[in-house]
Amino acid sequence: MIEPEAMLLLATAKVSFRKSELDYLATLIERVSDWDYVVDTADRKFSASYLHRALSNFGNEIVPSGALERLGKSCNYTRVRAMKVASAQIAFHKTCIAPLNVSHAYIKGIALSTQFGGQYSDRLCRDIDVLVDEDQFEEVVLTAFKSGYKVLISPDPLVFATSDNDLKFIAKFPTYAGLIGPEGVLIEVHRRLDKSSLIFNNREALSSAKSIDFAGFTFNTLDEPLHFAYVCYHHSRHMWSRLHWLADINLMLGSNRICKTDLIDTANALGLLPTVEASITLNEFVNDAATAGEKYRPQGLANDFLSACLTNLAGDLALEFELRRELYSHDLMTKSQVSRNKLKSIALANWKDKLRPVPSQYLRNPLPAQLFWLYRIERPFLNLGQKVAKSMDKTVVESEAESRSKIGID
Repeated sequence: MIEPEAMLLLATAKVSFRKSELDYLATLIERVSDWDYVVDTADRKFSASYLHRALSNFGNEIVPSGALERLGKSCNYTRVRAMKVASAQIAFHKTCIAPLNVSHAYIKGIALSTQFGGQYSDRLCRDIDVLVDEDQFEEVVLTAFKSGYKVLISPDPLVFATSDNDLKFIAKFPTYAGLIGPEGVLIEVHRRLDKSSLIFNNREALSSAKSIDFAGFTFNTLDEPLHFAYVCYHHSRHMWSRLHWLADINLMLGSNRICKTDLIDTANALGLLPTVEASITLNEFVNDAATAGEKYRPQGLANDFLSACLTNLAGDLALEFELRRELYSHDLMTKSQVSRNKLKSIALANWKDKLRPVPSQYLRNPLPAQLFWLYRIERPFLNLGQKVAKSMDKTVVESEAESRSKIGID
């Protein structure tokens, strides 16, 4: 049985409520004994604005005034942060995307909220993600650098590019480039949607991108079924460690902007149907708790997702990174997330990715561009050393999590 504090956090991580759900929340609220835990966890897990909206339906009669006051302050921070991120996205787009006519798609965050009719100011965003065409990746990075953006080589240690050779390494090997502009917001420019599994066809994703209007500007984002499939993949890869990701799924499914047939077809084509179906079931669990009660648990993969979410309530990025050490692959919690006919191609893609040079090699021994190929020879030995180190000392994971947290990487 799920504790009332945890169930309250799950049940309020959504954008709207039916009367039956509000009635159920009232019974949960009466059973909560540790409001400090509830508020602190909502803050850490990016759901304070959703929790505040839900609890505001009841007032001080059953909700402690101190809890509402703290959540209200968190909501103010979320709104201010949202405006800052929006400003950073517009500035980046005007400087590095629109002038170069870059084929692009913004992902999650403001793009998701706008595309599916949500309020972007409700969703706490720490960074901006944008997919660009592989052939234009280097041009975007160079333009950003020349425009004053700091280009990240590594979050741990925190190192930024300062030379042409640094930029050549970033343009050639990492799956994304981290940029920090004058607003101080991290912008991740991705050359592909996934990290290592190659589940997504990036050119097809860009060719089918949809335009959205935001604050007088037009951006591209993924088409609705693909955006939903990607969000399910992304949130499960991160072990459902953020409660606002439950709200993402709730918003997207409740918007009536996704054709179910198209969604199933897209998920099937990607081999992600199990992941998508489990995410839908997880959303149904949150929605149906009012009638089914906390004793009900979804089955199979959906329960794995729920368990990961509940486990992550207790910690932060360090816990997520620790849990991700047990993943089936860098991108998947378990092989049951994908269709069986995709397992071989994913395994091959993961193997190839393990030969891709990484920033730690370059920082330790910054070779000139014509010798970058030597990093591929060294990489397998580096992998072995890291595997041994991580098995002996978990502080490796904690250090990486802390450094990523400092610059706002999700």
